[in-house]
Amino acid sequence: MDRVTVSDAATHLEELVSRAEAGEDVEIVLNGRVAARLTAAPRRLLPPVDSQPFDWAAVEATSRRMSRQKESAGDFFRRLRDEAAY
Repeated sequence: MDRVTVSDAATHLEELVSRAEAGEDVEIVLNGRVAARLTAAPRRLLPPVDSQPFDWAAVEATSRRMSRQKESAGDFFRRLRDEAAY
């Protein structure tokens, strides 16, 4: 693990980030003590993307079969809030 001063880190930030991204940890020293550590961010694995096109016709057909609500969404949530027992 390499140590650099804050001023060197500011001067060479892009290089240090590249090194951290490659897996190397870099400690940043301020007034003779380690103030920060630069490490690679964890890589997030995205779920596989479904390659099927979205079926809007199915959504519209489902929506048509649903009955209309008697109260608006705002009134519904106000009622839930007002009736809640905290």
